Amino acid sequence: MATRALWFVSSRGPRSLLLVSIAATALCAPAADRAWLAGDSHIHSHWSSGYDRSRVPPTPLKGQDAAYSTPRNAVMAHQFGLRWMVTTDHGGPNHAKLNLDQAHRELTLSRELVPGVLQFYGMELNMPGMDHHTLIVPNAEDEAAILYEIEGQFDANEDWALPPNPWRRSESARIAALTHLRTLARLPLLFANHPSRSATAIGVYGLDEPREFRANHDLAPEVYQGMSGAPGHQAATLAPDGGRRPVRSGQRPNARGGYRNPDAPTLGGFDQMTAIVGGLWDSLLGEGRRFWIVAGSDSHFHYTDPVRQGSDFWPGEFHKTYVLARPTYEDVLDGLRSGRIFASAG
Repeated sequence: MATRALWFVSSRGPRSLLLVSIAATALCAPAADRAWLAGDSHIHSHWSSGYDRSRVPPTPLKGQDAAYSTPRNAVMAHQFGLRWMVTTDHGGPNHAKLNLDQAHRELTLSRELVPGVLQFYGMELNMPGMDHHTLIVPNAEDEAAILYEIEGQFDANEDWALPPNPWRRSESARIAALTHLRTLARLPLLFANHPSRSATAIGVYGLDEPREFRANHDLAPEVYQGMSGAPGHQAATLAPDGGRRPVRSGQRPNARGGYRNPDAPTLGGFDQMTAIVGGLWDSLLGEGRRFWIVAGSDSHFHYTDPVRQGSDFWPGEFHKTYVLARPTYEDVLDGLRSGRIFASAG
């Protein structure tokens, strides 16, 4: 299953963005007990921390980059109709230990408190030499140890040494990471997040380039599976009452998805790599690549938060990624890997 995002332009300007599902019978012959399960592959919690860098190693400051606990996120995901979600906190200096010692314990509790939502363990990996990627770890007893190993070895921001080790941000580090991931007994998944947010124009890319997607997919085709077609932060232009957020003096206007370069915006909320007919995603599919798109909230702070107004909707409030699957960790992951997916926004 592939989803096609179409950008329509009329004489009155851009009108709408539609998602059209294109079914491949061989991929989507549904098992009788499978159903379309909505989920979110990009959710931050208060374990996306800031850091006191006066200490060695830097001390994590919980809740600085995102506000809500994992159980709170799961409750809101359930409220908005989600059946699965992924915890994707940012990496940082010594963050692998924070995940292992604290974040995973809270995830375990959250699974008990909100059993109606499958809650995958993962992170937003600072991909060496590229922008952020969602990493989804297969559900198993050793999932915490698996992520600790991956994050500790390969997250570009894990090292706190000064000067920083340049290898951590290199292409060779990315090759080493993908080589490691493809050898694991239970294969994880990687999806590039907000791939054109650093672009400078339509078709002029930034941190994520088409050649890198192709090289990554060639190296680990069962792991490197796609990208965010509709990035999160879609409430960036909203005031708490739902009106237009005012622009502060001297600042650029907020923009959906955080794509604030006016020459490289989202197209109806979708990334240009997905939205343009005949663009990158079409090219990848035309090459026969099994390369899919997802849509996630990238939730950090809700746009109505009275303490710190954010740019985000709750998980499932605006974006949903539907997977044709049984309600098990194994089958949802298989659906994501196999492309039994369609994404919605709005």
